[in-house]
Amino acid sequence: MSVSPVAATTDRFNPETRLYIDGRLRDSSTGKTADNINPATEEVLGVCTDASSDDMEEAIAAARRAFDTTDWSTNREFRQHCLRQLHNALQEEKEDMRAELVAEAGAPVSSTYIAQLDWPLADAVRWPRSSSRNSNGSECSIRTPRWACPTTEWSSRNRWGGWAITPWNFPFEIISNKMGQILATGNTMVLKPAIETPWSALRWGRIIAEKTDIPAGVVNIVPASDNDIAQRLVTDPRIDMISFTGSTAVGRLIQRLSGDTMKRTLLELGGKSAYIVLDDADMSVALPGCMGALIHSGQGCALATRMLVPASSTTRPSRWRPRHSPQSGAGIRPIRPTSVARWCRPGNATG
Repeated sequence: MSVSPVAATTDRFNPETRLYIDGRLRDSSTGKTADNINPATEEVLGVCTDASSDDMEEAIAAARRAFDTTDWSTNREFRQHCLRQLHNALQEEKEDMRAELVAEAGAPVSSTYIAQLDWPLADAVRWPRSSSRNSNGSECSIRTPRWACPTTEWSSRNRWGGWAITPWNFPFEIISNKMGQILATGNTMVLKPAIETPWSALRWGRIIAEKTDIPAGVVNIVPASDNDIAQRLVTDPRIDMISFTGSTAVGRLIQRLSGDTMKRTLLELGGKSAYIVLDDADMSVALPGCMGALIHSGQGCALATRMLVPASSTTRPSRWRPRHSPQSGAGIRPIRPTSVARWCRPGNATG
């Protein structure tokens, strides 16, 4: 994708651009930065710190030390206190986060009032905090948040150091759901967020550092453009568990590499598929479901990849036009043309 250089527009936001490692907000050891680009407009919004291998080493060591030498994993009351602080601080910065999400994820602003921001902001930290009150480290009964599939019981027999790798499509939602549960259950973590949406992740570091009592080393946030740096999370023996959301290909690689050190893995991979509407379908029921292939341009792990609708079933032509994402009515996000073209070529070649 060709990106035209434009003046940085960081003054429109108040982003956090620094790494968060061992309780400190700091730049990369190499001084390297990466551009943060709005995928809807191809505008350079600003920069973020781009972590080095030494930065990742420090983050892993800090998380391991915090897990092994502090009472974070055993002091349930203190964790609940810290998570209450975190939840309240995130709520205070909701509108700033909304503006950043629309810009760096290219998301329609309407999506931030549901799954992109407001839903996880309401429950992703509060829910595991309240659930952990009844947990003795072996089993507890819980009530699921409104955005989750129905379930009534959760079991956790062990605590591990938790390490998360997250994608760019729903950055706040995925980060918050991983972090809330990792911290509530007494784990420490290294978060390697997508370099394409760094501000949504790095803000967590500033909030934790300035507005909570979460000890140094419990949370470390390290965006990096070099995939070899992320791979260290998978191969380092000090890491006990990997939580990854992303592509099936990368998930397979993580599972294979994790086997050498017997890591536990929690992999949420590309579970998308076709949405097929048959000739005799009730279109009033079927068509709303087809929106899954169009919401956020279909860029979501729980969305349909494509929809197949018989031409005979359409009663009138309709056209959804991509619009600039800050518009409240925009429902389709511009997508990466190079990636889409790569997937379309085989289909065109086979007719």
